[in-house]
Amino acid sequence: RLTRDTSQVSKEQGPLGANLFTCRLPEWADEIDLYRLVASVGLKEDFQGCAVMRHDEGFSKNVGFLSFKTPNAAFRALNLLDGAQLSLDSQDERMTIPQVKKKAGGRLIVVDVKRTDLA
Repeated sequence: RLTRDTSQVSKEQGPLGANLFTCRLPEWADEIDLYRLVASVGLKEDFQGCAVMRHDEGFSKNVGFLSFKTPNAAFRALNLLDGAQLSLDSQDERMTIPQVKKKAGGRLIVVDVKRTDLA
């Protein structure tokens, strides 16, 4: 199983227009990884919550959701995060899992408006 305790990361949704869909997440990605990515581009204060969809074994289904406090913050996040590289740090405890180590370089993710937030 590939799971970490992600309970310290909020799963709360933002208001209408402040929620984003993300895809092409690496199989090892979780809420902590998404939160760190958001913080790395200076949007930590605007962050509301996130969720990564997972298989029973704990691996990401390669999709997730990011939520922000305002639609403006979500728009900034969309511009900063679409095409961002999500990579695993070489010191990460998950590097001991062979299936993860092979894909630690990550991939470029896609971020878009959450369809249910479109009017």
